[in-house]
Amino acid sequence: MANYEREVAIGSILASSISPHARPVISVTSPELSTSKSHIIYKVHGKDHEGSFEVHRRYRDFAAIRAILVSHWPGCYIPQIPPKQMIGNMDKNNIERRRKLLDVFVNKMSLVPHLYNSMPFQSFIKSPVAFEHCIKDYENKSYMDIAADFIVTFHELSDMKIGPNDEEEVTRTLEYFIYALACFEAFEAICKQNVEVFYEFEDSMEGLIGSMKEINEFYMEYYDSKGYEVQQKDYFTNPYLILLDWCRAEILDLKAIIEAIEKRGKFLQKKRKTLQKFDSELKNLTSIKSGKKRKSLFSPRGEKEQKDVVEKMESEAKAMDTIFRISTLQLVHKDFLVFKQYKVHKHEVILRTFSSASVEEFRSLASQIIDLENPYKPID
Repeated sequence: MANYEREVAIGSILASSISPHARPVISVTSPELSTSKSHIIYKVHGKDHEGSFEVHRRYRDFAAIRAILVSHWPGCYIPQIPPKQMIGNMDKNNIERRRKLLDVFVNKMSLVPHLYNSMPFQSFIKSPVAFEHCIKDYENKSYMDIAADFIVTFHELSDMKIGPNDEEEVTRTLEYFIYALACFEAFEAICKQNVEVFYEFEDSMEGLIGSMKEINEFYMEYYDSKGYEVQQKDYFTNPYLILLDWCRAEILDLKAIIEAIEKRGKFLQKKRKTLQKFDSELKNLTSIKSGKKRKSLFSPRGEKEQKDVVEKMESEAKAMDTIFRISTLQLVHKDFLVFKQYKVHKHEVILRTFSSASVEEFRSLASQIIDLENPYKPID
């Protein structure tokens, strides 16, 4: 059996172990080459409280939905998708690897209510036509619109202020996640080696058992040997693929939470620049009111126009402050805690799954070898 076919059989482990709680059922399956043969189409289907749904999406659609959500929720955790692959993107192994990680992406989205229930994601999984329009609408949202969504979504945090220890917690946790990412990237290399070694072992065992079967038949025919049972396995389950799949998913998740923290920092810089510009425009308004600055070719705004500019920038600065404050509180008081708890649960599930798969595979192999002691029983 080809490697990519074996990976299909194992891939469901990741999605099935994502959460112990009830959630919408959603999957990414059936990758197929498009009619133009230029890209791969994936079936996105599932069921939630509104009923069943099914659409077909290509990779760039997944990239588009994630990009718009990252833009609309600055500083918030948004699950990652696998990176774009320019070389070998039509290889069956790579297609299946991407499918599994896209499947993990939509399942993790289903665990975050404000992302799953958002108009962009709902149109992504349910409406092929409305998706394009929804993306354009969200691209035009102002900081005031985004701040209003933050207040409604994280209403329990809307009146809280950033505490004196919150910034230290963000810095400390970022260092922890960066260290964890380095560990997982090193672990991924080891997992890849073990996956390939197991495939080599599988091939050698198939060759060994096949040769033993031929020798057994020769002894039965020419030496009048009673013969022994020599059964070849139909397929092998590579338990190290479980660890590799988990490792790849964890790397993407760590990159997602690191990205959220780093984008929060970039948003803070943007907010400070907006405040500086606001102060500058406010000074200009004061100068105009006092008569020190008059409308001219180089300063075309009158008092009313300048006042409108100042009011708009003031609203924008306040909205940005709300977004930064709430996103920081959400990370420190919610996302970091949930992220760590989820990782502990997932780690336990993966270790149990790997252990069970390993024991079952090697028990099956031991049984196959023990059967060599059994006398051959001809089929009537």
